[in-house]
Amino acid sequence: MLRLAESLQPLFTTYPHRVIALPGRRAAAHDGRCRIVDAVIGRRVRDAKAEAVSHIRGVEADIVHHLRHNDPEARAGTANG
Repeated sequence: MLRLAESLQPLFTTYPHRVIALPGRRAAAHDGRCRIVDAVIGRRVRDAKAEAVSHIRGVEADIVHHLRHNDPEARAGTANG
């Protein structure tokens, strides 16, 4: 487990920088986090959960879109299915 954690650790520093550099991602991330914080401050548990899920799904959608449109290997992988 320690080796696995050590091997993944660099991804936790480089990955967020690559994701936040996607067009529009920084503003979308900020807006999503503000909605989460507002719900938490307002003690609206369901809203906070929904906003957190929405935020994560938005990040995922942006990554998938970027990969499909900018990464030749990803395009090849989806074509080969």
